[in-house]
Amino acid sequence: MAKSDKDLQQLIESRVLRMNAGVLAIVAGLLAGAALFVLTIILVVKGGPNPGAHLILLSNFMPGYAVTFWGAVIGSIEAMVYAWVVVYAGARLYNWVADQRHGRG
Repeated sequence: MAKSDKDLQQLIESRVLRMNAGVLAIVAGLLAGAALFVLTIILVVKGGPNPGAHLILLSNFMPGYAVTFWGAVIGSIEAMVYAWVVVYAGARLYNWVADQRHGRG
C-alpha cells in the first residue's frame, strides 16, 4: 500500500471512530424527554385511582415531576438535561479513548 493510501485509510479510521458528542447528546436528550412526556401523558389520560404508581418514583430524582400534565412537562425537561449530560460525557470519554488508541492523545 502506498503512503498516501495508508494516510487516507488512517484518516478515515480516525473520523469513523470519533462521535459527534454534541449531536448525539441532543438527540438522546430529545428522545428521553419525549419518551417520558408521552408515557406520562398516556397515564394521565388513562386515569384511575393511582395512575403511574411506579413512574411517580422518578420524583425522587426529578424534583417537580408528577403524573400530571405539568409534571410531564417538567419531567421531560429534566430528562432531556440528564440524558444530554450523560450521553455527552460518554461520547467525550469514547472519543478520548479512541484518540489514545490511535496515538493522538
